Amino acid sequence: GTLKPSHVILASGYSEEDARGTIRFSFSASNSLKEVDYALEIINNLAKKFKK
Repeated sequence: GTLKPSHVILASGYSEEDARGTIRFSFSASNSLKEVDYALEIINNLAKKFKK
């Protein structure tokens, strides 16, 4: 990862400040559904933790 804002997010029209507050995930055809489900489970658990 990097602390620099994603050029993809910036190119989508977001400000640098907004872009620095994002997390960008990249998937490819070689990712399995199991891997995607695992990533989503972790993200969901973290979101619940930070909502408190």
